[in-house]
Amino acid sequence: MPNALQFDSYTWKARVLPVFVVMFPFGIATALWLPNFLFVERLTGALVAPLGLAMLLSQIGRDRGYRKQPALWNRWGGAPTTQLLRYRTFGANPILLKRYHDKLRLLQPDLNIPSHEDETRDRSRFPLLYKENVNYGFRRNLWGLKPFGLAF
Repeated sequence: MPNALQFDSYTWKARVLPVFVVMFPFGIATALWLPNFLFVERLTGALVAPLGLAMLLSQIGRDRGYRKQPALWNRWGGAPTTQLLRYRTFGANPILLKRYHDKLRLLQPDLNIPSHEDETRDRSRFPLLYKENVNYGFRRNLWGLKPFGLAF
């Protein structure tokens, strides 16, 4: 497991940003509740104050979203994108998987589909897959924070 305090692009976009979405109304309410501060100081406080809490809640949101993910995927029968194209979960019909891969190669000749042996999550080799993984992580973690958002 990677270091939980390492804030790479995935962590910021998929873990911290959902917390900012959830915490933003709380920050605005806090700034408006403190009438003795100047407007700029209150606005700055409303945007910056939730940062510490955001770092904590980013981990909570990730954990809650991650715990909910298996139930969601079970309901779906697995992660949809990987189910259709991944070797290790497609096992039931390798001929159909080969057809999918062949069709993708025909439609996009420059697309590099990993072989069964080198299937990987290498972000330098598959940048679009990495970006979509970040987007999915954002949505999953925001879903995990839903009860906190409703409470705020």
